[in-house]
Amino acid sequence: MRVIARLRATVSEIALDLLSPDLVILDEFQRFKDLLDAPAETDVPGAKLAQRMFNQEKAKILMLSATPYKMYTLHDDEDGDDHYRDFIKTVEFLAGPPRAVRVESQLKTMGRAMERLTSDPAETALAAEAKDAVESELRRVMCRTERTAFTTEADAMVKLRHLPEPQVTPQDLRSWVTLDRVAKHVGSRDALEYWRSSPYPLNLMERDSYMLRKNFHDRVDMGDPTLARTLSSASGLLDWRVIRDYRKLDPGNAKLRSLEEDVFKSGAADVLWLPPSLSYYRPSGPFSHTGLGSFTKRLVFSAWTVVPKAISTLLSYEADRRSREKELASAALTSSASDPRRYDDQLRAVAPLTLKITEDRPMSMPTWSLTYPFAELTRVTDPLAVARHVRRRDLPQQEVLDIAEQGVRSLLAELLPESLATVDDLGAEDPRWYWAAPMLLDRRRDPAAADALARAMREFLWGLPKGLLEGEEHAGQAASSRAARLHLDETQRLPDNLGRPPVDLPRRMAELGVGGFGTSAMRALTRIAGDHSAEEVKDRSVAAFSIARALRLLFNRPEVVPVVRSSGDRAYWRDALQHALDGGLQSVLDEFVHVLVESEGLSNKDPAERVAGVSMAVIEALGLRSTVNEIETFEVDGPRIYSHQHRMSTHFAARYGGRRAADDKTFHRESSVRRAFNSPFRPFVLASTSVGQEGLDFHPYSHAVVHWNLPSNPVDMEQREGRVHRYKGHAVRKNIAEDFGDLAVLGESEDPWQGAFDAAVVQSTAQGISELVPYWLHTTPGGATVERYIPAIPFSREVGHQRRLTRTVGVYRLAFGQPRQDDFISVVADRHEELAWMKVDLSPPGTQSSRRDPAADER
Repeated sequence: MRVIARLRATVSEIALDLLSPDLVILDEFQRFKDLLDAPAETDVPGAKLAQRMFNQEKAKILMLSATPYKMYTLHDDEDGDDHYRDFIKTVEFLAGPPRAVRVESQLKTMGRAMERLTSDPAETALAAEAKDAVESELRRVMCRTERTAFTTEADAMVKLRHLPEPQVTPQDLRSWVTLDRVAKHVGSRDALEYWRSSPYPLNLMERDSYMLRKNFHDRVDMGDPTLARTLSSASGLLDWRVIRDYRKLDPGNAKLRSLEEDVFKSGAADVLWLPPSLSYYRPSGPFSHTGLGSFTKRLVFSAWTVVPKAISTLLSYEADRRSREKELASAALTSSASDPRRYDDQLRAVAPLTLKITEDRPMSMPTWSLTYPFAELTRVTDPLAVARHVRRRDLPQQEVLDIAEQGVRSLLAELLPESLATVDDLGAEDPRWYWAAPMLLDRRRDPAAADALARAMREFLWGLPKGLLEGEEHAGQAASSRAARLHLDETQRLPDNLGRPPVDLPRRMAELGVGGFGTSAMRALTRIAGDHSAEEVKDRSVAAFSIARALRLLFNRPEVVPVVRSSGDRAYWRDALQHALDGGLQSVLDEFVHVLVESEGLSNKDPAERVAGVSMAVIEALGLRSTVNEIETFEVDGPRIYSHQHRMSTHFAARYGGRRAADDKTFHRESSVRRAFNSPFRPFVLASTSVGQEGLDFHPYSHAVVHWNLPSNPVDMEQREGRVHRYKGHAVRKNIAEDFGDLAVLGESEDPWQGAFDAAVVQSTAQGISELVPYWLHTTPGGATVERYIPAIPFSREVGHQRRLTRTVGVYRLAFGQPRQDDFISVVADRHEELAWMKVDLSPPGTQSSRRDPAADER
């Protein structure tokens, strides 16, 4: 190892000698502070290398970090951080000790003036001069643009919202009594925080995650009779019979009860994805629920590892229960005896959109047609083109289908003799027309292109990775791929003995064109790539088919089928198509691929690379499988306690972090969860510990943060909220769509989202606003904001802590560069509005906030 380390160091030294850069960029440099603090003469290899780089004569160094020093610290900070010491050392490194001394002196002058809030004009003028001097000195070496300066209310779009008030029920109190008795008996610490934060902690805690749970389990294994007596009359423990029979389960915790009510009142349990921010026609069916228009995914932060597991498990169960209740109501069943399926059976449910074969004959051609990117249907049924044609984007779904049907009829008129569709003596209607007609149109338009696409799709199906085959009816990769190839062959073979076309053929084709998985995916990819060579169009069609296939597997999942299935005898593929039509799948995919182009770093790639990268990202987001969480229930028989392990799936809500294993499988799972949450599809709630608090993006489809447990530091609170307050975040896109949606949809830009942001940039540039607008900040009256939720239990210590913390969040920037910031804030907090002009502004020259106190200019 020493030899390898020395070789690495030597290679680094040689590279540094040979390179002659004009600019060196160090990102997140706060992670390497030990290198910055090292003395000039040091024997530490990394520090020596850093000093050589810093001291190059020609190269300029750009150091990037949002947190080069901790913005706010308490005098008894448990991590030992000290804002003042940290800040001054950073300035010394960047500007040199003499300038650091001047900055330190001027900051002290500012601090004294703020503490006294004197009315003496001379002292006020002196403080203003000190502020200007600090800004001037620091702008030589650093800049920092605060988002608060560019919103009218100085709130950076962050608003405190309220969940339904957490209500502690008598059952909750009985649960506390049980937990307290158990904790005291097994010799564990006060369990109040466990009870306040998590429902059913004894059932949901991992066995080795908490001392309380470990001690409890040890006593269970020992057969502790006293513990058995306690549990025999206990309240607040999970009863598996309730879950098994899909009965209503008490949330068991005031905070979870509040979150559950808030999430499900939106109608989110009845849909598979969030409504699009920029729709091309009115949402229908379950997507027309009034609560869904303003709904966004919830990001929950807790200090306890059991909380993410509890939230994801119990919210997912409630979503399942509601779907099951809807399913029973639709089937007009009155008791479980009529339909014996139970919760345990969910994992063994049959997938209704599977590609089935019988005696080497494909039996699921309508399902197959959902995924095929028929070229002519894609062209004539684009809902965006319909909106542009009628100059409106608020048409009802049926009117959009009417217009799309006209385009289909014009194509069919060229394909079919008029008599063939009207003569009754041709026998019964032939349902094969539903999938054959779109293919006949493609072959008629360009036979060579249709054949080339078929060959490319066959190659794709042969080489399909095994990981993408999960959810198929056939367990083996070969069998699954063979079923798909047989359906492809049937599409290419096209029967020559077709009977009479169905009367509703144009309408069904219009529906397939507007909402089909393959056609929608093809149009979405075309919007970000444009029209190019036949080879690129062929590859794009295969990419669209792969996305459509992932969507088909989504609709196959056991937790999804009850959500989508309608009452009556309509085939499930029709239900899936109707869900896509109701939810504006085209608008959803257009928005998603636009977001992915930049988030995946594909903006400057050629069209083929862009399409490949985006399609893979969409497939990965759709590929998140339900996670199975282990829970434990207890049965008391005399002096003995028997524990039973059960499995519960999570899909509507998911957890991030909190798993004890740190292997590759866990890492892959965490990455998959993050990708799925950053998509419009489920999960709609993500619960995390502090592991998700720094350096991760969760903003593409979330602008709501729930502070389950409040942090001690206001910077930590803002850091959490920063996860959903980023470039082109969900709240920003909603507001852009509100202000520029009509202009974008009815304009000429291939990608309407690019058109919307281009229009917003023109407006902000004309007004001379910071470049933070519109990409990071864009507000509109009554529009979306970054939502801050704090479910504090009434009359608890959390209420007082919430008041102190939210008060400090609005004020702590005044304590910039001051020692013992918490003491300083206690003095100036009540007068912070009068002192607002004293906030140090380090934004680049020419972009300073226009909201500076006019009185300061007079002084």
